[in-house]
Amino acid sequence: MAEQKSAAERTEKPTLKRLKDARSEGQIPRSKELTAFALVGAALASMMGFGGWVGGQAMEMMRAGLQLKSVDALAPDAMVLATASGLAGGLWILVPVLATTLLMSILAPLLLGGWNLSGKALVPKGSRLNPLSGVKRMFSVKTAGELGKTILKVIFLSGVAALFAWTQGERLLGLGYLSPMAGIAQGLSLCLGVGLWMLVGLLLIALIDIPLQLYSHEKELRMTRQDVKDEHKETEGRPEIKQAQRQRQMEAAGRQNLAAVPTADVVVTNPTHFAVAIKYDPASMRAPVLLARGADLVAAHIRELAREHRVPMVSAPPLARALYHLGEVDHEIPLELYKAVAQLLTYVYQLEHASPGRQRPECPEFDLSNLPPDATRH
Repeated sequence: MAEQKSAAERTEKPTLKRLKDARSEGQIPRSKELTAFALVGAALASMMGFGGWVGGQAMEMMRAGLQLKSVDALAPDAMVLATASGLAGGLWILVPVLATTLLMSILAPLLLGGWNLSGKALVPKGSRLNPLSGVKRMFSVKTAGELGKTILKVIFLSGVAALFAWTQGERLLGLGYLSPMAGIAQGLSLCLGVGLWMLVGLLLIALIDIPLQLYSHEKELRMTRQDVKDEHKETEGRPEIKQAQRQRQMEAAGRQNLAAVPTADVVVTNPTHFAVAIKYDPASMRAPVLLARGADLVAAHIRELAREHRVPMVSAPPLARALYHLGEVDHEIPLELYKAVAQLLTYVYQLEHASPGRQRPECPEFDLSNLPPDATRH
């Protein structure tokens, strides 16, 4: 019951970290049917490529065997040598096919899941050595499913072979009426034909099995919502991750031309989430220019620079958000913000020229009436 409940709760797709951890433990999707298709295909390709040479060598072996003298046939030593020579010759002519098949047996499993060398998968586990665990695996639902798939595959491939035999019945029955050379050629042609039919059948099986294996692999690695939350906390809580995030934010801050902040006339703040530095020189500028802008950590860096260089800071959340969302660094402020920024610069001028001991001027209500509704969003 507990296992069923746990499986029912695993509704979330595996994260990248989960997939990576599973791969390091040797858990990757594999398709035996795809491997079988690749092996049969490689064997057929090698037979087609080396078929002429193999056929010629087989004919030579047959001719040599039929030319054995009667005296040698009665001599035990001669027969042993002839048999050994025949076996060696048979193995030699099969070397191209065997070598191609061996190479494909190494490469075929990599077609799904890729190369993966896992040391953890080689570590002995008690559950694998436990006889009771082995018995449970033998009578599990997964094993029953694999047995059913095997039976269906055998029935399907047998049907393919029977269909080929039915369509080629006349050629099969006519083999006995052909000369030896013609019979061998016809037999090899029929073998190649049935091999190609079987290869097509294996391809259809592989195309069905691959999505099933991918789905089964993904299902086995599914996580509960709590697993996802715990992994997120673990990942985000690591000091190296936080340091990397801070480094990226500081690099982003460097791209915002923060070196120009000390020359700004005013820094408008949210007061904590956004900060925008503005400068206006009537002698060289047609309109105020946005020197730098930032959010969160970048905004904090802008405020720190402003304090160090005694740049006036004004807390005006709607205006700060509007400048942040609508303005561009090293560009003039948008036309619709001219009036509000003019009010801001006037207010800063009043602050700088206020007489000591007199009441500070009040911050005005900046006119943002002509802005789009989302310009001042948080």
